[in-house]
Amino acid sequence: MGCPVKAVFGNCDGEKAGLAAALEPFGLIHQAPLVFEHGGRRILVTHLNRPAEEFAAKHTYDVVIFGHTHKPDVRRDGKTLLINPGETGGWVTGRCTVAFYDPAADEVNLVTVS
Repeated sequence: MGCPVKAVFGNCDGEKAGLAAALEPFGLIHQAPLVFEHGGRRILVTHLNRPAEEFAAKHTYDVVIFGHTHKPDVRRDGKTLLINPGETGGWVTGRCTVAFYDPAADEVNLVTVS
């Protein structure tokens, strides 16, 4: 079963056309924020420099996926699941992490890649 990628640009992504072209075989990359529904869940994907709790406080999203800090973080704030997958490339922290979200189970598997 295919799993198209949905991504947003970060604050240091300067070569947006190249990133979009590289990602095209797998999915799409957008300007933040990206809002969509999947598996009965309303999901927000963003790259932010303000607390994710601000989005949770709106009670609009079931899941908020965010970045910017390069620190993996999975927790609930009220009814909203907050997910920061960390840093896939490991260039800043030296730790490569990804997060897999299962909307049917409403669970996250945070994986460290060596």
